[in-house]
Amino acid sequence: MLLLLVSCCLIAAFPTSATDINFDDFDIIDGVIIEYLGEGGDVVVPSIDADGNPVTHIDSRAFRQNTDVTSVIICEGIETMGSEVFEHCENLSEVSLPYSLTETGYSVFRNCNLYSLVIPGNLKVINSDFNVGGPITDIVISPGVEELNTNCLYGRFTELILPE
Repeated sequence: MLLLLVSCCLIAAFPTSATDINFDDFDIIDGVIIEYLGEGGDVVVPSIDADGNPVTHIDSRAFRQNTDVTSVIICEGIETMGSEVFEHCENLSEVSLPYSLTETGYSVFRNCNLYSLVIPGNLKVINSDFNVGGPITDIVISPGVEELNTNCLYGRFTELILPE
């Protein structure tokens, strides 16, 4: 029963079809999200384009300085993110990273206001300035992460959970 409840909650948190995503909110070229063009608020980042083709990368600075974005769910299938993707998104407080994420650039979350962050295990290396500042209280590093670079988790947090 508990497993069913958890499954339903997870399904409710993610888009169930392409109709749940506003593709006009994104400039997507050849499987790369170049820029977010939407109005902000709660954003779902797709892993397919309007034609159903795979999207696997979020380009550097795609959301940079967008103060209207408050939360982001990045769909499974996104594998890489460039540098400074969410830099200076000062009202961004929640991010859900996909397990499919394997690589990011630097300063991905600089000057955001994240409250907590779960780093997926497929992200083997956490680059410098991955998360900077904000009222973040806890960071969970999933099993599979192999390398933490200097100042990768710079900021004040009360709990850091590391895999064994």
